[in-house]
Amino acid sequence: MKYVWIISVVLLSSLNLSGNDLPITLLGGKHSVTIPFDFVAGYTVVNVSINDRPPISLVFDTGAQHTLFFDPGYAETLGVRLSDTITVMGSDMSNQMDAYVCRETHLQLDGAQGVHHDVLFLDRRIDLLDHAIGRPIQGILGISFFGNLAVKIDYLKGRITLIDPNHITRYTKQYQSKHPLTLIESRPHINYTKSDGTSGLALLDTGASLAYSSFITSENQLPTSWIPSVLGQGLGGKLYGYLGIEPEIQIFDTPFTKVISRYQITNQIEQSALPILAQRDALIGNTLLSQFDFTLDLLNQEIYTKPNRKYKKETRYNKSGLQLLAYGYKFHKIYVHAVDIRSPAFLADFREGDYIVSCNLIRGRLLTLNRLYRIFSQASDKTLRIKVLRDGEILTKEITLAPYLG
Repeated sequence: MKYVWIISVVLLSSLNLSGNDLPITLLGGKHSVTIPFDFVAGYTVVNVSINDRPPISLVFDTGAQHTLFFDPGYAETLGVRLSDTITVMGSDMSNQMDAYVCRETHLQLDGAQGVHHDVLFLDRRIDLLDHAIGRPIQGILGISFFGNLAVKIDYLKGRITLIDPNHITRYTKQYQSKHPLTLIESRPHINYTKSDGTSGLALLDTGASLAYSSFITSENQLPTSWIPSVLGQGLGGKLYGYLGIEPEIQIFDTPFTKVISRYQITNQIEQSALPILAQRDALIGNTLLSQFDFTLDLLNQEIYTKPNRKYKKETRYNKSGLQLLAYGYKFHKIYVHAVDIRSPAFLADFREGDYIVSCNLIRGRLLTLNRLYRIFSQASDKTLRIKVLRDGEILTKEITLAPYLG
């Protein structure tokens, strides 16, 4: 499976954070503006200039209320003052961390007017996303940055369009359907149903490179087919739980079958997170969301949707069982971080720490995380010849992609 970093941040302290300029200022007097983004390794990455410095990369994260930077040292580089301390927790709900507030920081996205906005800096550096995406990522851009503006996301063209809600009608005529949107602390939530008829409320999270994730109270709630697994990385370290297959999940009246899902036991989470789980029970990430064009009408709490040409009823997933991270100059060195049990990679004796030298003669700078995950998501029965470096020795291994989760 792809290695997932759980970054959406929840505030646990009571402190007012806000935009110092009205969100409509982002539009610069226009009805709408368009912001380009890169869709990399399942994440939406935007370029942002801070206090007129050269642009840096942030993940656009609807699952996070506020904008957060991973390195407090960057505040010193910017010459900004950090003030109040606030407690935050990742969407894995398992660990708390402190963060500093930075008031009236000037942020400018490509294509939009610059505005002043309060942001957060973690109290210690964490390389949360660089190694999972394969490029430098300095933080996350939270949904509150956009206030009540409508937010249109086009994954295929790599565009986020910010729309004056007074003119939203002209931008939503092409959509097939409209659905209710529930905002909890500014973060959008949507309704979903499963094949057994159960339904729930899920966080719509563009900061999550996954399909579906849920909290459960015991293994009795797991689907028929599952394995224990490293689910990813949260603010506090590795996140353990289970991988399984949901026979069907439906969002926006659109069905997805054989959905690879992540499950976390609630006894692993902080007690302070229990009220949050009482409000929603799941998370829907980019693996499903990227198969739609949609517009979030945050003011009227509605979402307009239509499946795009990438929509497939049966979801594709990494059939190798390898979880990878990228290191080194320009992130060209790719290492095995974890191996799912029962997977083709497990049966071929891949191990944590193996350095991927080549895959089917693809090597060097052509061998990127994005490319490997595309290869691993091909049809079953595809045989791959992979060379790895282990303890100074080159080993050649063959794996045949297979739906090892059932």
